[in-house]
Amino acid sequence: MPSLTKLTSWDVLICCNRFCTNITLLSEKPVFQPRNVHEVGRDLRLINLSSNRYFKLGATVASTFQTTYFAVCFHDMIFKSDHPDVAYSKLPYGTSILNALWKYSVTFPGKLALINAHDESDSVTYQELYVNCLSVAAFLKERHFGHGDVAAACMPNRWEFFPIFCGVALRGGALSGASYQFTEFELERQFKDCNCKVVFCSQDTFEKVLGATKRCPSIRTIVVLGTSLSDKLKNYGPGIVSFRDVIACAPSIPVHDSDIDTTRDIVFLPYSRHVLYAEFALTLSSLGYGMTEITLACTLPVHGETQEIGNVGKVVPNFDLKVVDTNTGKSLGPEEKGEICVRGPSRMLGYLNRPQATAEVIDDNGWLRTGDIGYVDKSGFLFIVDRLKELIKVKGLQLKVVDTSTGKSLGPEEKGEICVRGPSRMLGYLNRPQATAEVIDDSGWLRTGDIGYVDKSGFLFIVDRLKELIKVKGLQVPPAELEDVLLAHPMIKDAAVIGIPHDKDGEQPMAFVVRATESLCEEDVKKFVAERLARYKHLTGGVQFLSQIPKSPSGKILRRFLRDEATLIHKISDL
Repeated sequence: MPSLTKLTSWDVLICCNRFCTNITLLSEKPVFQPRNVHEVGRDLRLINLSSNRYFKLGATVASTFQTTYFAVCFHDMIFKSDHPDVAYSKLPYGTSILNALWKYSVTFPGKLALINAHDESDSVTYQELYVNCLSVAAFLKERHFGHGDVAAACMPNRWEFFPIFCGVALRGGALSGASYQFTEFELERQFKDCNCKVVFCSQDTFEKVLGATKRCPSIRTIVVLGTSLSDKLKNYGPGIVSFRDVIACAPSIPVHDSDIDTTRDIVFLPYSRHVLYAEFALTLSSLGYGMTEITLACTLPVHGETQEIGNVGKVVPNFDLKVVDTNTGKSLGPEEKGEICVRGPSRMLGYLNRPQATAEVIDDNGWLRTGDIGYVDKSGFLFIVDRLKELIKVKGLQLKVVDTSTGKSLGPEEKGEICVRGPSRMLGYLNRPQATAEVIDDSGWLRTGDIGYVDKSGFLFIVDRLKELIKVKGLQVPPAELEDVLLAHPMIKDAAVIGIPHDKDGEQPMAFVVRATESLCEEDVKKFVAERLARYKHLTGGVQFLSQIPKSPSGKILRRFLRDEATLIHKISDL
């Protein structure tokens, strides 16, 4: 049981309704004993005075009690949305999508739903999309793909991703997306890890996917999107199918063979970087989707087929964009970082029944402040590199900030690790119970690895990362992944990787290497990594050779010493 502190000093405080304090008051001799602070009234607030937390009780509430001493049992300081919680849908995500498509396909059967931005003749209507989802599900059923199975997708942004995702979900399976920039080595690793049975790929990634699947016995089917290879695919055997043949399958209902548990069954398996290790698959259920209510900006970052690596997107036609200084509001030029503002017909009109909140994000000229920090390069590409601030407004989501050393819950304006809890939280890491236990505790709190604080107005500020991740143009690069590749080199005895600051990329990976032989040079190391990993993971920050890697007695790499070394090297190079 938490420790109890007797209090004798009470004064008046104004309530701040945004903070859910989760505190119980225990009295020695009360006439009325509340079980929770909210039963007393909304004029109590947890405060911090000289590092000693206590309550000050208003006189109107104090009259309720007939005792001098009270004990206060402190629990977590939980921040939550000031909006009421919403009921989550009990329908599986695939069924929810299908129902929405049915509604639009009946009302607007010939209306275009999705259009290829590179080729506007490549489009699909709501009615066609509805049928395509059912056809994908029917095809997967023919291939004995069902409840609990995994499919992978490796392609740039395409409209076909929508019916693929929906069709997989309708069968009770999960979809795992792999970057189209991945090498054959990286694809093979992900396919084996998620144990997928089917892979959907574009014709541009087909050769890499085909090479990777040769060493993945669980994969029995590859579906290829695009028309140029359709007639040639039959030469590869029955396991290689054109997407054109997939959507030609006769749709059938029902599409899944067993009940889908929306709280436990996995619908999506994106790969992310664990706090300590390399890429792990996050398990997300149907509850992780369908909660977005407002689109702040329609200039979303996308990965185009010929674009540079990074969170980059072409500006949407009929949509204006500018980058402004966060302090002065002055418009900035190319390559200058600031807050991204957008204006156009598809911009949101504002917040419902909240004129003041609307005025804070949309000015008199119609410019919407997105809260994203970024810049436009000289070629007209938009790079989003950071967030300005986030308001805690997600319904059903709880948040707390904890001390990174003690795990103690912190209050407003106190910096610590951000933890979240809610039904839409990830379930864990696929087939990795130990890694899951390291980031999700027994009470359901997920450690995000982000350092931040909540101010007195309820805004969440993310100011740093607890994780050792390197972020290159917004893309995550785990040092452990690069170190594993480096240690596979026969001429490398030991290695460590850190991120060094870079004006355009945010950070660049830099390797420190202990050579097994003096003949090994920097270019050899860079080439070895480049042949195995995607471009944004290359050692663009350089390679430095050391006699040994600094480590703690337990064997943990002391990266702070390596960062100091990198800073010194940078200063010397500037002389």
